[in-house]
Amino acid sequence: MKKLFIFILIFGSLNLFANNATITLNPQKMSGWKVDKLLFGSFQEEHWGDLAPGIYEQYIVNPSFEKWKWGEKHVKTKIVFFEVPENDDVAYPWEKVFTDREITYNLSNENPKNSKLCQHIVVTSGKKAGIKQQLALPDYRTLTYRYKFYIRKKGDVKVKVDLVNDLPLNPPNMRWASPSRPWSDKRDLFISGITDSWKEVEGIIKLDEKLAGRYKNRYGVAQFVITVEGDGEVWIDQASLFPADCVEEIYNPETIAHLKKYKIPMIRWPGGNYTSGYHWKDGIGPVDKRPTRFNPAWGGLADNNFGLDEFLRFCELTGITPVMGVGFNIEEISTKEIADWVEYCNGDVSTPMGKLRAENGHPKPYNVINWGVGNEVYGHYQLGHTNAATYAKELIKIISEMKKRDPKIKIIASGYGLHNKYRRPDNDWNEVVLKIAGSKIDMIDMHTYIHGPNSEKYITKKISKTDLQKAFLSSNHSLEKFCDYLRNLLKSHSSTKNVKMVMLEWGILPSVWDGSPRRSTFANALIAASFYNTIIRNSDLIKQGAVHNFSYYVSPVSAHSEPINPRTHIAKIYSDMVGDKVIKVGVKSKKYSVEKPYIDIGTFSDIKDLDCVGTISDEGKIKLAILNRSQKNDYDIKINIQNVPANSIAYLEMLVSEKPYDLYKWENNNEPFQRIITKIQSSNNVFNIAIPKMSFGYLTTENK
Repeated sequence: MKKLFIFILIFGSLNLFANNATITLNPQKMSGWKVDKLLFGSFQEEHWGDLAPGIYEQYIVNPSFEKWKWGEKHVKTKIVFFEVPENDDVAYPWEKVFTDREITYNLSNENPKNSKLCQHIVVTSGKKAGIKQQLALPDYRTLTYRYKFYIRKKGDVKVKVDLVNDLPLNPPNMRWASPSRPWSDKRDLFISGITDSWKEVEGIIKLDEKLAGRYKNRYGVAQFVITVEGDGEVWIDQASLFPADCVEEIYNPETIAHLKKYKIPMIRWPGGNYTSGYHWKDGIGPVDKRPTRFNPAWGGLADNNFGLDEFLRFCELTGITPVMGVGFNIEEISTKEIADWVEYCNGDVSTPMGKLRAENGHPKPYNVINWGVGNEVYGHYQLGHTNAATYAKELIKIISEMKKRDPKIKIIASGYGLHNKYRRPDNDWNEVVLKIAGSKIDMIDMHTYIHGPNSEKYITKKISKTDLQKAFLSSNHSLEKFCDYLRNLLKSHSSTKNVKMVMLEWGILPSVWDGSPRRSTFANALIAASFYNTIIRNSDLIKQGAVHNFSYYVSPVSAHSEPINPRTHIAKIYSDMVGDKVIKVGVKSKKYSVEKPYIDIGTFSDIKDLDCVGTISDEGKIKLAILNRSQKNDYDIKINIQNVPANSIAYLEMLVSEKPYDLYKWENNNEPFQRIITKIQSSNNVFNIAIPKMSFGYLTTENK
């Protein structure tokens, strides 16, 4: 019945209680620029599974058996199962399968295959021992997996490998596992040819269809097990497990499908905070020779199995434009290291780094154009943090060396945007950077996150949930004001008149959850729509954007174990405006005010319920995005398109949710919002539509 009411509401037949509004478009008043496709990008960072298995679909964590290191305030990077115990003699999150007085486990530095350590196991008197790792695997997609690890031994020991559904410590009556058959005692299932030198062991293994349990989403719980028996010792190192249906044997096929389906044009890599401690040479060459490093930004380990060549090949597969982020950390990352990075990506094979790239399998230059230097360098939490003057002066030196390797590249400086304003007061960072280095840069990166209050007590004591929601729905006006500020600042520095703004991280990420527009809600998608409206209106200034949306990167890790959310669908709709010119839009609707200040939001007056942006294509097709952010007002809207041929028709796509603040989860993702498309005939270039509260509409015209 509710769906029927919404359907009638759109046609306006029985919309008896709606308010009236008008939208006027004048295509003759259009911009001199076009909407850039790179406004609709994403970013990636080495934390919480968006890289592995989100892109590089390898499921083993800590594959090289190093000691797990902790950041004081950070979560366990990439860990799915937090209840895994920690033991000094087994590499976390690996676990022991058997314990006995005659079994010894330890992490050995004796001739490891990779990095500093390897797993060492000693058995005597025919005892059985082993290690396992609990995994959440995409069994809904495939039951077949490719494993690989390195092993060497001394003495008379036998080794087997399997995927099992449930395996307790010291399982009674445990029998050997077969990749293709149930548990079996057949001796020919042991791995052959193991000596006292490292042997690469690889094969295909199949998971039983009857799983013991499910993870929080579609993924099935399984355990990868390496078991040893006999009288002697083994060393194990550099393990991996990939689904058999990976693209080119390593890439997540679902992630690739999502990025193509939703027309993601750009990815910023290797991330944000992680960039400030990243050394690119750690991630090139043979995988088994790449070092595992501590992840200083997010805790845990970074195995570097996914590196520069893997990322740029991924961009080739998906048609994505890479935006490369290099760390500004003068104590850790030298100017030469950064310049070599440019040469590796773009240099001819006659150059030293170009030759190295060719040796690693890619003779043709990648021709990476966009290079960001530094990430949130203004932040005290950032590796390499310094003051604006020091950053700007060093930036000039870095740019000089980078452009010696490739003068065609474009440089993105680290700016101070709306991100984390609650952590520090406004300062002159942008002014100082532009004054000193403005003539050397092409763009400046302004991160924009809307967090809102950072305490539930703030809501209960000072403000209602409804007013909080209203403030979030108005928060794009903070970005409008920021664009005005930056334009004025750029005008005040004549040497920076061609510098453009990019937002290589942005999103609506409420700090408190109760009643707020969390990232997987339809309300969050509507706020994102208001930001896209602002970005497109200001696309003369803003040229790139990377939204905080890790649901693209399919992974069981809790931070990413959600389906593609409503915001993604709205972003795809906006990407239809790429290549268009922005046209003038006038809106008349009811207004409201936000009277109490919020972190990252501020106070506003005369906020219109309706927020709209319009464009026109080279073929004369009009496109109009309509956001009704009111939580109580439905509207009958008269849309008047001036100075276009008569007899136009319009197609209206409407997105609306009955419960806009409900989370979008796997168990309710079949219909998180209603999507209705209708064809509307004009009368003298006037269209009449009805749009309910808390909804998004996208109207396009075509001539008969």
